[in-house]
Amino acid sequence: MANLNNTTPIDVSNPGEYKTLLGDLQGNIIKSHGRDHSVHLFIQFKADQQKKAKEWIQKFAEKYVTSAILQNAEAIEYQRSKIKGSVFANLCLSIAGYEYLEIPPFQIPHNEAFRMGMKSDSVVGFLGDPAVDTWDYGLQQEIHAFILIADDDIIDLLQEVNRIYTSLLPVGLVVHREDGFVLRNEKKQVIEHFGFADGISQPLFVKRDVDKAKEIDPNFDKWNPLAPLSLVLEKDDNGKTGDSYGSYLVYRKLEQNVKAFHKDQKALADKVGIDNDLAGALIVGRFADGTPVVESGTPTGATSTNNFNYDEDPTEFGLDPKPTKCPFHAHIRKTNPRGDTGRVNNSPDFEQSLKVERSHRIARRAISYGQKEISKEKEPVSGSGLLFLCFQANLENQFNFMQSAWSNPKNFVAVNVGADPVIGQPFPGGGQKWLKKWGDPNTEECPYDFTLWVNMKGGEYFYAPSMSFLKSISEAALPLNKSTSLAFNGSDGYITINADSVFNLTNNFTIEAWFKPNKLSGLQRIFSKLHAYGFGLNGKKLRFTTYDIKDFDTVDIDSLKINEWNHLAVTFNSSNNADFYLNGESVETINDTRSANTSTYPCEIGRKQDNNIEYCDGNILDVRLWNVVRTPAEIKDNMNKLLTGYEDGLIGYWTLNQGTGTVIEDNSANVNNGVIHGDVTWDVT
Repeated sequence: MANLNNTTPIDVSNPGEYKTLLGDLQGNIIKSHGRDHSVHLFIQFKADQQKKAKEWIQKFAEKYVTSAILQNAEAIEYQRSKIKGSVFANLCLSIAGYEYLEIPPFQIPHNEAFRMGMKSDSVVGFLGDPAVDTWDYGLQQEIHAFILIADDDIIDLLQEVNRIYTSLLPVGLVVHREDGFVLRNEKKQVIEHFGFADGISQPLFVKRDVDKAKEIDPNFDKWNPLAPLSLVLEKDDNGKTGDSYGSYLVYRKLEQNVKAFHKDQKALADKVGIDNDLAGALIVGRFADGTPVVESGTPTGATSTNNFNYDEDPTEFGLDPKPTKCPFHAHIRKTNPRGDTGRVNNSPDFEQSLKVERSHRIARRAISYGQKEISKEKEPVSGSGLLFLCFQANLENQFNFMQSAWSNPKNFVAVNVGADPVIGQPFPGGGQKWLKKWGDPNTEECPYDFTLWVNMKGGEYFYAPSMSFLKSISEAALPLNKSTSLAFNGSDGYITINADSVFNLTNNFTIEAWFKPNKLSGLQRIFSKLHAYGFGLNGKKLRFTTYDIKDFDTVDIDSLKINEWNHLAVTFNSSNNADFYLNGESVETINDTRSANTSTYPCEIGRKQDNNIEYCDGNILDVRLWNVVRTPAEIKDNMNKLLTGYEDGLIGYWTLNQGTGTVIEDNSANVNNGVIHGDVTWDVT
């Protein structure tokens, strides 16, 4: 079992004990997907279509949903080769979705707020949300599932969304849709519609993110952004591995009245007698460029920092503390007090207070919607804002706590400091007092009720289940679809799969694959581990090799067809005999007395590279490696079925049906993904 209370960030490229967890965890939870465009679909499945809905979810998960480990591998490949990865996708379920799918109550995520739903009267009242009948109509409906699809290429994204719509028609309806995009300023900083740098202060789980943060601040002496996995993960009782986890997702559509916000900001500046930029910083806690107002009274123009705290603002925390740089009500101070709860409340154990405070953090994954070009002449009043998403392990302790106990009250973190001027509910907010002179310990405070210009237009609680649950939810194998496969050109195309001890097989194993050859001549090795074992064709023969030990060649097989799909299989048993199969039928048994060797070489698909290099010329699909000898009946009965990836004995499963990207996902629990090299292309018919 992986340790969720880790004190060092996770190296997803070298995950060690976290490998199974990351392969079974959806992406976007511990690290943002990072795409510029996304489409959000809210789905309601049709009545009495549970069986078909489960099959649709399983197909969607197998084709689209991106694991954390695949997300990382594709990001690295993009940095290395600038070849974009596959379309990114999440699939999450609401309480209504779990109930519709007839998941037993004891296997539904247990969080109380999740089980109540965001539309329940008690949650609406607790959070101070607007009445549900004022929400966007689609978000008022019963929602079973939420799908996020993202890509940097908007055309590719919309084409994929259209295909998803078409596939969904028999089983469900899209009752609401949002199209999001990353909004940037002239300096290419990510911002929200009010114009402030966004997404700076995040808990960091992944080593790559921590290393990037250290490029700005080499040491985290004032604020450590590291977070344990326990902050966002909860055990998924429906998962198929010992390290199956999911995360609770909060979704809220936040409409921003940009024109009114800036007008109110200017009125505040005039009333208090301060610069307009400073007025904005006192509202948000940062200047528009990301400079923390506790660090500077003017925007520095430097790279946004997250290495700061409020230890010296004010210099004395007494019974009536008065900050002189960043007001207690400022948005980022309200939602992340950075130790204020221990300082203001004179806690006898500051470190314990800080630890509790940090446990309320959330992993924000927000993106903008609406108007894409913002100028003073075209400031939106409605129809634009933020699609707020955040992941956490406990809704009550994290988002709900942050909104209800920190942002909304006018008496947090001290008496009469006012509501959070950005998201403090209910409307109209206000109650704040503002500094007349930044940094002056003798400054006066000026009362001004800043109005809430963010309107919650609807939302829901979801749970992002494990990959293994989604890929096995129908509890039945689905038909294997041969419309998408990988085409190898016969000259330089192949796939490498890093070495793993699970591939050290000497006998008692099975290799299977579908192959549509363009020729029946020469050696075409479909799957191999150099100097250990390999399987493919030798002309019109099936060949299994143990390299320097023995080549097992069948007789010529006339039923082996060019330009047609052929299912090839070999078993190598404990007696070191090789049994060959074509399209589920036994071809030949070849005996030997010697087992295969082990080696430290990686595995490959599509290439032979011992004495001379030869490549497969044709299409390959659904490569399976088992550490058991499959029976003739098992081979025949399952060759046309899509496996879940979690079958007993399945140690490698490369379906080769993603359709995009250069990273090939291993759908088994071992998650040994591959990488495409050379001229290998996706063939989609």
